[in-house]
Amino acid sequence: MRHTRVTAAILSATAAFLLLIVFLFASITMVMNDEARHSREYKELGIAQTMGMSQEEVLDSLMLVIDYMQGNTDSIEKEVTVYGEKVMMFNGRETAHMSDVRELYLGWRSASYVMAGVAAVLIASAAAILPKKVRLKALCGGCLWGYASFAAIAAAIGAWFLIDFYSLWTAFHKLFFTNELWLMHYTDRMIQMMPEPFFYNIIIDIFLLFAVFAAALLAAAGAYLIFKKRGGSREARA
Repeated sequence: MRHTRVTAAILSATAAFLLLIVFLFASITMVMNDEARHSREYKELGIAQTMGMSQEEVLDSLMLVIDYMQGNTDSIEKEVTVYGEKVMMFNGRETAHMSDVRELYLGWRSASYVMAGVAAVLIASAAAILPKKVRLKALCGGCLWGYASFAAIAAAIGAWFLIDFYSLWTAFHKLFFTNELWLMHYTDRMIQMMPEPFFYNIIIDIFLLFAVFAAALLAAAGAYLIFKKRGGSREARA
């Protein structure tokens, strides 16, 4: 029986870890597609004025890039007005880099679907080997271990983010990109449109949304375990 519970705990902990990655990707997608949020951010940072463009054109350009990342359009080519002159919004280096970003994003999206499916199989497998009487309690306990593992990794990355955002951002690009197209000059409109404060704030918003999703499931699992523990104590006293 003990061996069965350990196996079920490992399966459910792994499932919870995978689901948290899925929730993180969902949070990234939801924040990324929040056009109203980006509009407020642009106004606060004064991006349009800095770029010599209208707020509408800058925001449209950003959403075009996001649509391209998600596979909803085939190109980010766009003519805009900069200081009264008609120019192409993005240059060749920016376009090439966004092609890499698109490939990465679509790969992550596919991986998140696979992870969700694997998590469902793991949970079903864990439930199948557990006696009905302890099934839900054991699954919740295993999920908490998965949460703890994810939280430890997230805390380390979060500390890095707060201490030195630039080095974290650099390490991320070196890890996921095999070229240096991501190294751009401040005169490139991609950088002007999405400066460091923009990315810093969007990462915080992603974390906050993800925290809501994670906290909801954590609270449900924790509440059930507390309920069962109190119920067991009452039965023992009776």
